[in-house]
Amino acid sequence: MTRTMVQAIIQLPTSVSAAVLCDWLDVKWICRLDSAICIKSSRPAFLELLRSVECIGQLHIINNVQLVWANMRSIRSNYFAVYDDFSEEECEKFLRRSGPHVQNIFLHYQSNRVSIAGMAQFFHNLLRFEDRLVADNSALECLLLLNPQLRDLTLSGNYSDPVPDVALPNLVSLRLSGSAFDDNACLTLLKRASHLRYLAFFGTSVTSAGLIDTARFCQQLRFFRPPNVNNIDFTLLKMSPSLSMLQYISLVYCESLSDAGIIAVAESVHALRSIHLAYSPHITNACLASLARHQYRTLEIFAIEERPFPLQPRNTLDEDSRTFDDEAVTSFREKCFRLRVFDWKRSLEMFTRYSYETIFSQLFSADRVTTLVLTFATDEILYTIARHCALLQVLQLYEYVSTEMGVFSDAAILEVLDRCNNLSTIMVRKLHQREMFLKHIAAYPKVTVPDQIVYFSWHDFDSLYRNNGD
Repeated sequence: MTRTMVQAIIQLPTSVSAAVLCDWLDVKWICRLDSAICIKSSRPAFLELLRSVECIGQLHIINNVQLVWANMRSIRSNYFAVYDDFSEEECEKFLRRSGPHVQNIFLHYQSNRVSIAGMAQFFHNLLRFEDRLVADNSALECLLLLNPQLRDLTLSGNYSDPVPDVALPNLVSLRLSGSAFDDNACLTLLKRASHLRYLAFFGTSVTSAGLIDTARFCQQLRFFRPPNVNNIDFTLLKMSPSLSMLQYISLVYCESLSDAGIIAVAESVHALRSIHLAYSPHITNACLASLARHQYRTLEIFAIEERPFPLQPRNTLDEDSRTFDDEAVTSFREKCFRLRVFDWKRSLEMFTRYSYETIFSQLFSADRVTTLVLTFATDEILYTIARHCALLQVLQLYEYVSTEMGVFSDAAILEVLDRCNNLSTIMVRKLHQREMFLKHIAAYPKVTVPDQIVYFSWHDFDSLYRNNGD
């Protein structure tokens, strides 16, 4: 970026200038602009821009050098993340100036040089607090007491003391992960959060009994992701009457889940909008039938991820390994007239462990699959996909260039592009692979090859709820 360009940016309306700087540049480049490019006459205007309301919260400082620079330039922010090389002195300087403006805190690393409890005194307007690794129960209690307006809370780690029993009257989103969160901790938090809309568990010690016991505090939930408890069907059956306002449910890694649990949700919830299932090998056509019978007026998104191919027992793969059959899928899609996303993901990895007959049986039964992940491909495999995967929308190819396998011709990939009429995305890992596919798709305007792997962001139900939930 030249001096002329910097001056041109500064002369734009502040909101536009802030967007250009914060969306196009990392903080390290903004620091370099300040020290190396800005001429004396434009530096005051440049700093005034960085201190503007439009820039507050957009500059994400990630190391102590940047923090020192922000303190030297008196830059404020409503976003604060603590990283492992931050010094307590620089943190205190920053927070004395920005503390009243900070609304979002992210603690990603435990630092021996920064006292989280000591910093808590500066925060009084927090709306979001995310603690990934720091196990400091006294700091948590202090923060919760000083910030009753908190709306979004994420906690993880191993808290040695009981979770503080503090009123959370405005909390709408709660995410818990870590073995320290057991039934008692869950109950302590949920009974003080009367307006909770979003609840998600990741690797906690919460049991089925604990979830059922807290269900009475979850009657306004819109999003729910339960932990992987042993008897998830019974848990959902008992909880569902209290989850009637639920709109989004993510049943991920619930290995014991069967049709009974999904049917319980389908029969109790008034207006389910999306459901995400992953790694649940015991579900059948019956769950689709129940959802179509009870949720056809509102269901918009249905996504299922099968257990990855190599995790299935060796030499026990069925010739026809469909999770659902053609008739069930067709009926489901016809009855759920609001359905805009039907995503069925199958991952086929480590093919060298299996015979070609077994590999092709997995492709023959993928006629309703919409997302297919392969670790390598040959001409024969691609021709099989072209013939059998009529509904394929996303083809994700990892490391397909191999010394032993994974070499295919232009004709094979063109066959896939010609016959898979629903195909919209091909994902590859490396730049030279992407360039090769860009050459092929020139005549297929509906197909894109992203410049980086997109890890199935349409399954990110967390973002989905935040964008659409009330």
